[in-house]
Amino acid sequence: MLPDPKKSRLNQQQQARQESAQQSQPGLEFAGVEDLLRHDREQTPPPAALEARVKQSIAAEAPPPSRPWWKRWFKR
Repeated sequence: MLPDPKKSRLNQQQQARQESAQQSQPGLEFAGVEDLLRHDREQTPPPAALEARVKQSIAAEAPPPSRPWWKRWFKR
């Protein structure tokens, strides 16, 4: 009598799940998307070229005005 192929597949799948569960680390849970992005940012440094371009862009920004716009508008 031949073994039932459905049972053998089921056994193989269960064994594969057990092995993968033993090998994998426990998953992380985040309170929100922002926390997930912060965690990812900590794990992944930006490329050096991108970092240099961002620093150049920030340096090229105009300095903030000395007074808020509403004070200039109402001349206070």
